[in-house]
Amino acid sequence: MKRTKADDHLMRAIAQRQPMLRLKEEKAAAPVIEDRQKPHKGGYLYKPLLSHPLDFGMEKFENDKAMRRLRLAPMEKRIEAAVALNLPWCVEELYMLGAPCDVANHQGWAPLHLAAARNFPECVRVLLNMRMDIKVNAITTKGYTPLYLAHSCQAPECAKMIHDAGGLPTAVPPMQGYRSILDMNVNIPSAVPFANRAADDHARNLNKPAYFGAY
Repeated sequence: MKRTKADDHLMRAIAQRQPMLRLKEEKAAAPVIEDRQKPHKGGYLYKPLLSHPLDFGMEKFENDKAMRRLRLAPMEKRIEAAVALNLPWCVEELYMLGAPCDVANHQGWAPLHLAAARNFPECVRVLLNMRMDIKVNAITTKGYTPLYLAHSCQAPECAKMIHDAGGLPTAVPPMQGYRSILDMNVNIPSAVPFANRAADDHARNLNKPAYFGAY
């Protein structure tokens, strides 16, 4: 059977161990990449904080290996995955390759929330440098800002950077969504939406016993 050009391309990619599952997404990101490389209003031009590409060595090898894995993920999940693995160089590289840096997951957590909560200061630093696309006061489904999470998770270095970038400790009134005792069924805790368990969330952040159902 005669091989086509596409077959040859596939074989070369496999030999180079390059992921191909998301090639269409990466091609579609070309306008985004071009936009991020040109000056914006006020003369702002994105410049990575880390060296790209890295010099030959183990650091380059480890990051290149991680990039091959991260490029197997959907475009909108790549930076979140890189932050979860505490890979700041990959975060910048993915951003320069067109990946969005402020996509929230099903709980409303953006990569900056994750970096602040896990006390990854280098990830926080490179994310804040993407200030044209980062919302420093984005809130989760429970109303948490990145600065609130940094304080709650005892990440002072992250908290200082976020505060200096204009972060607020809270974007919603405390206990928003909390309902009265008459609205709760202590026999079926799952019947109460997570958004209405603000008291439990505050207790957990203070390492105190949960309040829900304890009366």
